[in-house]
Amino acid sequence: MISLLVLSDFFEAVIVGGECEKPERTLYPYLKVIKELQVSARHPFIFEDSACGIDAGVAARIPVISVGTRNPEKSLLEAGASLLFRDYEDPQSSGLHLKRSTGRKLS
Repeated sequence: MISLLVLSDFFEAVIVGGECEKPERTLYPYLKVIKELQVSARHPFIFEDSACGIDAGVAARIPVISVGTRNPEKSLLEAGASLLFRDYEDPQSSGLHLKRSTGRKLS
């Protein structure tokens, strides 16, 4: 999805849950990114649209930005989202500025 939206240059790492030894919806994909990039959990952030994914991000102690396009906002906030956009057109989301990645790739 990220490459389809031409957003790859904005992320140093994209980890898909299926590439990890533990399945999606666990904190393991997030911990893998932290380990591979050698950063603290305060530096990355996660985009999630499900309560399960938010739970995993919170368990990994990484801030989670949620977009409420698929699930009720209340469940996303209760799961612990740090920031919630109602949808991709939410005026609040226009204040989010991404910086292009340095191009460092995961091995």
